[in-house]
Amino acid sequence: MMKKTTVLKLILSFIFLLQFFLLQGDTSNNTGELAPLNPDFLEYLENAKEGQYRFFTDEGFPMGYIPSPVDLSHVRGVVDNQVLTGYTSKYDIRSKNKVTPVRNQGQCSSCWTFGTYGSLESFLMPSEPWDFSEQHLNANHGFDNPECEGGNAKKATAYLARWDGPVRESDVPYPYSLSSPNGYSIAKHIQKVIFLPERSGKLDNDTIKYFVTNYGAVNFAYFHSGYHYNENTYSYYYNYSTRDPGSDKTKGWHSVVIVGWNDNYSKYNFNITPPGNGAFIVKNSWGTNWGQKGYFYISYYDKSMKDFVSFNNAEATNNYKRNYQYDPLGWTMSYGYGNTTAWCANIFTAVDNNTLRAVSFYTTDKDVNYTIYIYKGCQAGKPRSGTLAAQKTGSRSYPGYYTVKLGSSVSLKEGQRFSIVIKFKNSSYNYPVAVEKPVSNNSSQAAANTGESFVSHYGNSWYDIARQYSNTNVCIKAFTGGYSPGGNPKITISRNKMNFGYIIGGSTTSSQSFTVSNSGTGKLKWTISDSANWLDYTPASGTNSGVVTVSVKASGLSAGSYTGYLYVIDPYASNSPRKVTVKLTVKKSWQAQSPFGDFATPTHGSTVRSSVPVTGWVLDDIGVTGVKIYNGNKYIGDAVLIEGARPDVEQAYPNYPMNYKAGWGYMMMTNFLPNGGNGTYYIRAKATDKEGHVVTLGSKTIYCDNAHAVKPFGAIDTPAQGGTASGDSFINWGWVLTPRPNYIPTNGSTINVYVDGVNIGHPTYNIYRKDIATLFPNYANSNGAIGYCTIDTTAYKNGVHTIQWIATDNAGNTDGIGSRYFTIQNTGSDGQRSSVNSQNRSLGNERLSSIPVDNLGPVIIEKGFNRDTIPLETYPDENSVINIEIREMERLEIDLGCPQWRGYHVIGDQLRPLPVGSTLDTGRGIFYWQPGSGFIGEYQLVFITREENGELTKRAIKINITPKYKK
Repeated sequence: MMKKTTVLKLILSFIFLLQFFLLQGDTSNNTGELAPLNPDFLEYLENAKEGQYRFFTDEGFPMGYIPSPVDLSHVRGVVDNQVLTGYTSKYDIRSKNKVTPVRNQGQCSSCWTFGTYGSLESFLMPSEPWDFSEQHLNANHGFDNPECEGGNAKKATAYLARWDGPVRESDVPYPYSLSSPNGYSIAKHIQKVIFLPERSGKLDNDTIKYFVTNYGAVNFAYFHSGYHYNENTYSYYYNYSTRDPGSDKTKGWHSVVIVGWNDNYSKYNFNITPPGNGAFIVKNSWGTNWGQKGYFYISYYDKSMKDFVSFNNAEATNNYKRNYQYDPLGWTMSYGYGNTTAWCANIFTAVDNNTLRAVSFYTTDKDVNYTIYIYKGCQAGKPRSGTLAAQKTGSRSYPGYYTVKLGSSVSLKEGQRFSIVIKFKNSSYNYPVAVEKPVSNNSSQAAANTGESFVSHYGNSWYDIARQYSNTNVCIKAFTGGYSPGGNPKITISRNKMNFGYIIGGSTTSSQSFTVSNSGTGKLKWTISDSANWLDYTPASGTNSGVVTVSVKASGLSAGSYTGYLYVIDPYASNSPRKVTVKLTVKKSWQAQSPFGDFATPTHGSTVRSSVPVTGWVLDDIGVTGVKIYNGNKYIGDAVLIEGARPDVEQAYPNYPMNYKAGWGYMMMTNFLPNGGNGTYYIRAKATDKEGHVVTLGSKTIYCDNAHAVKPFGAIDTPAQGGTASGDSFINWGWVLTPRPNYIPTNGSTINVYVDGVNIGHPTYNIYRKDIATLFPNYANSNGAIGYCTIDTTAYKNGVHTIQWIATDNAGNTDGIGSRYFTIQNTGSDGQRSSVNSQNRSLGNERLSSIPVDNLGPVIIEKGFNRDTIPLETYPDENSVINIEIREMERLEIDLGCPQWRGYHVIGDQLRPLPVGSTLDTGRGIFYWQPGSGFIGEYQLVFITREENGELTKRAIKINITPKYKK
């Protein structure tokens, strides 16, 4: 009996021990091992100990590359067949505007920071010309080596991945100082960095060429020896596979970037002749006085090139709100179980109510498969407990740092524990898990707590890695929050080019503006970046629509031409970024020009009556301050410069400031001329520029015959010519008379108010005003010539508009009264009624030439203000263009035949807003235009719609405006 009891106890003890080990995990399965340290890193430590690792060349140039403890020598050759596409024999991304200027690292061993940003800035070019702060990275990388004593791309990746950078160069400028401040806002979130494979042979260059071609400059390191550099041909070739047998003082590693290649670069250009032709074009960080203005060639056969990295991702800082992480120093070692599969996990606690959107990690091999599991409400120390909330599977071809967006967002509550679990399956390397671990002379400051990071061989039992290796964490990050546009926003800008001028010690072109708006769906949250320190703009960001004011800070610039760019950016917009080109011409004082232009209408020698449009154009090298109109030597009034009035002048003079506002116009009320506007008059136009030059643009002799006028006449008093209107109850005042024996009905029923060519109703009429009654005493309506109309200006887009009264007397005589331009400016208003949208800012990105023309049917047009006019069918000509001719100030109405058109003013190869004074009623498909004074000549319009089958079609319309009065 005793024997049976003893046996039973032994069996029960065995079962208990078996259950214990199953729960705790077999040590051989659940505690893996660290990968060996990088031999290059060990060699660096040995050389540094012996004082043989140099940070300066014999010539005194600084270097600063230090190998990482992470070994990637197992990844070689082509790992992704898409790079085998064939490349031109010569390629240089400098010609693609994909390279920022050559920098100078001074006497600081910080080449690796310049190599990092040389690649990242190149990736963002040309659409986003950033200048990031090498100094902030140099001083705040967080690793063991002090400032100005070296680094590498993996250190830079850790700094960027933890969101400590990049910051702007303007915030923390170079050169180095031993106390670079912290606390600046970062400019981008870096969510991906790719570590390219080492070359399998000296002509295994397709991967490098692929990344240079598709993403920009590639960062790499090479062993620099002054003996192997040819300063006459700017070429370098190091032909030893180990160390240079020459002086120890020539030894050192340097980090630079590849910007192109030349397969036919002669092997005889090198100090030592390599086996064949071919070289990479390399950008250095030793200033433009070194090499070929800062560049040199390195032979394909160079035996020292290594550590190729592409920094090819930079996202807006609103992509995510919070970065959960335990690995601020990133990937310092690799971990595995002796084969290619391993699991790892981090357990985090949510600090607020938010949404988990993405996960990041490192891959340690080529062709890595991964599966991500998200658990909510997990227990401490048990990563796969709780509720499985999301799962995502994928693969990556290259080693690197990657961010994976989850297929569906996971909501988190404050205080809730959640885990990120990842299964890695490498293709060949037995250490699939990247970890942050203290490594002497590299990452001694790494720190970890138990309960944070876990590893597992098979994913069913877990081991806290900090219990095996103190202060060690798994490199997994989690990203929550961030911005969602709620649709598909699209950036539209009203202008993509501006010109400025500056006279040294004198005048500068006044500020100019462009409009940003959203022609897509959802919310547009835009920011602006610039490429030149002489550019200034406000605001720097906005939501949906906004007006951006641009100016230049030209003081201190030498004479010459400068080009800068503004970029309107929203990473969620389908067409981001949009570019505005800004050109600046700086002149010496003796080069300053006077204004020049033309006086176009009225026609010289013509006979006129009542209101007469006086028009022309003017330009200046700095800026026109005004155009004044004179009768002989007597001042009459000021003309208004009108945007878009003279597209012919804008195209003829593309580099002059404000060329889009070259046209000017003034509505001259001839009844106020001497003798009531009866006789011969000598009308002159004078222009003044910012330097005070006054130039007569021209003169016209006209014959005025108001004595025989039969049509109504009058004027608009408010808004003033070029004045401003706002609010939902703006009062528009004016007056109307008609020659005897006729009269204007006192109820105002025959007076109509038009804004941008659209009739908005009748004014209240028959109000007495002493000045009009005194000036015009013998008319039927002299004692009741005044009227007013209330206008809701909030229904219109902010910007320039036209207003005109059209009056008809009892005999049926009709004429326009007091046409003028005015500006609507309402705070926070963007116009809500499409039927009164005179300046459609929805500029599309369609390639106009690729859209077929709808030329099967006519458009229906009406001219003037007589509603009894018979509409006219007008068909396209042999070039599929509909041609229409109207006189100055004549109202035009075009029925396009169906609704839902978008309209644009075509100027050169640009689509601009429809002309000032026009309205496109998208709901009815009718275009209205009553051109104000200043519009004369040809205007190309295009209207685009989407057919039922989804295809776009267009209608091209050319409108020719001729003088109202001809000789």
